Amino acid sequence: MHVYGDVHMITLKLPESNTPVFQCGPLNSGEKLYWLQASSVTPTLLNLVFKEDYKLMHHHFGHPSKDVMHHALQNTKGFPKIDFPKSKPICPSCAQGKMPQKAFLPSSSCASAPFDKIHSDLKQFPLESYHHHKYFISFVDDYSGFSWITLLRQKSSAINALKYFLAMVHTQYGRTIKGWMSDAGREYKSDTFLGTLKAKGIKIL
Repeated sequence: MHVYGDVHMITLKLPESNTPVFQCGPLNSGEKLYWLQASSVTPTLLNLVFKEDYKLMHHHFGHPSKDVMHHALQNTKGFPKIDFPKSKPICPSCAQGKMPQKAFLPSSSCASAPFDKIHSDLKQFPLESYHHHKYFISFVDDYSGFSWITLLRQKSSAINALKYFLAMVHTQYGRTIKGWMSDAGREYKSDTFLGTLKAKGIKIL
């Protein structure tokens, strides 16, 4: 549908018709919240704007879990009879809202040579790969921006990926990493992980 509007009214029309499907307007002049005027909805076109599905209800109820939605369906009079997906759907807003770590603060410092500073992070894929990889760990050189990615089936494999990466840098490039930066997640706080870095004389930034 095409949307037309101003501060007084918002109107939705079908592309091939000038007949409004429905109109919304503020209750009082100057308000920025527009209300649907039920009397303005064309009865024959109601099926074009009426929709009930899991995704819509999930968004409009503040992103509750499937269990909460099932509970609402069973205990709320008039709750729409929606079809629940068999698998857990991916919701970007839910994923972002559950991220415990904040973004890195802006930094004006920059490494003066390759491998002086390495940035690392461990993330989970939205879907498990064909070869059952659920995670990946990244290594980014601060100086060049060059990156390496290692796929992991378990988070506990991050320590092995670290050891392989340190050996690769030493053997292939003849360099020793000087500084290490991460988001200090659980995997990076383990005694084994920290001990491996300290044994190589790498400073944890």
